Amino acid sequence: MIYELFGMPGCGKSTYLRKKSINAGVVAGSANSGIKKIIKSLLLFSPFALLQKKRWYSFIDDKIKYSSIIGCTSRNYLNRIILLISVYHYVRKDVYVDEGVIHRIITYTIAFNLDEKKMLLMIKMFIDAIDDINITYLCSTPTQSYEAIKKRDRHECSFDELDDDEIYAYLERYYSLADIVLTNFRSKIFVMENGIYE
Repeated sequence: MIYELFGMPGCGKSTYLRKKSINAGVVAGSANSGIKKIIKSLLLFSPFALLQKKRWYSFIDDKIKYSSIIGCTSRNYLNRIILLISVYHYVRKDVYVDEGVIHRIITYTIAFNLDEKKMLLMIKMFIDAIDDINITYLCSTPTQSYEAIKKRDRHECSFDELDDDEIYAYLERYYSLADIVLTNFRSKIFVMENGIYE
């Protein structure tokens, strides 16, 4: 079974899994070792991933467009999404991911100003491609998430370096898009409406 979370930065996705004594991204987490990097590179050339690339690349208008929100190009971020879907497809054990595919699709939509209809189509393609999945949305307001982000004062990724107005604008957009996702896929998503998970 695949267990993935989505929710705004600062809502407590990693904390939620930690408190349940779950190692987020046991398989799909960030590649720290050379071996993991090689495996991930090879996985992107698997038959399943190549088929996904063919489908998903149709969403890219400008493959080299760069986003300061995520610190990479459109194509690179889409490859991250495809890689995660491929991990879900091939792995035969439980996988827990704090920033799952839906979270990444919403982030991609914001970072590259994607049309909402394309976002919904991407999510449908994902859900259709992976059968055994449990999706949980940790719901918080933009204000709750913003306060949590400022409190943790983290500096680990491009998002952390945005100014306050950019962060709040991102959170408002995420909140709006998450609502659209819930409206269209409510039967597939479990919602936790507890504000910030601490």
